Amino acid sequence: MEKGHYKNAQKNGIWYYYNENGLLLKKEKFILGESQWQLFFEKGKVTKIIDKNGKVTERSKCGC
Repeated sequence: MEKGHYKNAQKNGIWYYYNENGLLLKKEKFILGESQWQLFFEKGKVTKIIDKNGKVTERSKCGC
């Protein structure tokens, strides 16, 4: 499931992506359809960040 808003028929603002159990998997920011960043979650902690240019930053699963 995903939740967010559209502007001019394009994803805009913060979008939330959930698994079938309702747990947050990913959060992504769009400006008129263009992804600005993505945050990936596991057990409520950010595990990976992808910026606008595709640079990936991994985080430890413990959140530290």
